[in-house]
Amino acid sequence: MIDYQITACIEYDELHRLISHINQVRREEDQIYVVLDKTNTNIDMENLLKEYDITYKVAQWNSMKESFDILKNLGSNETIFGMCPDELPSLDLLNFAMYEFEHTTYDAIAVPRINIFSDLTPENVQKMYTGNREQDYLLKEPINEYGWHCWPDYQIRIHQRNIPITWGSNLHSGPTGFKNLGVLPADPRFALTHIKTISHQERILKNQDAKGYY
Repeated sequence: MIDYQITACIEYDELHRLISHINQVRREEDQIYVVLDKTNTNIDMENLLKEYDITYKVAQWNSMKESFDILKNLGSNETIFGMCPDELPSLDLLNFAMYEFEHTTYDAIAVPRINIFSDLTPENVQKMYTGNREQDYLLKEPINEYGWHCWPDYQIRIHQRNIPITWGSNLHSGPTGFKNLGVLPADPRFALTHIKTISHQERILKNQDAKGYY
């Protein structure tokens, strides 16, 4: 069984879309847990989670590591699938997490991610917060013929609960502590889709201190 774990602040539309998407295939025993940033959320986000009957926690955290550690203490299912609100897993990826991961010998899985930054320009990218990366990294990343940045941009998002995984010291470090990592094929059928626009980023920046979003 799976615990889907999501960190959010004010991404109402994105979170609504992600939960609706997961609910298409979610089994009765699977659970969704959300941690909301106490200093950068609003009542609409809480009402959305209540509407879906999602277990959530409003907490103050100052790094992805802290939010990751908060989520680790929520739920009890053996498989954890971590996501951001502006990411959308393919149905094949969800099916892998639900039905195949537990039969592998891996304790964590790296999944490919499709990054689409549709309206970036050299002028507006300098205004975007990008964690501990250089401000213009989005324009430096290679773009393939489909307009995907840095494909396959592997992310470690699926792992077993019973191993001592934690988040690295930097925002984009990702989970660490696993011993046996599996890697899914660089195939969009098994990918997360991560779409960012300037309006999305500006909305985040207006409501938080740019401490852990990217």
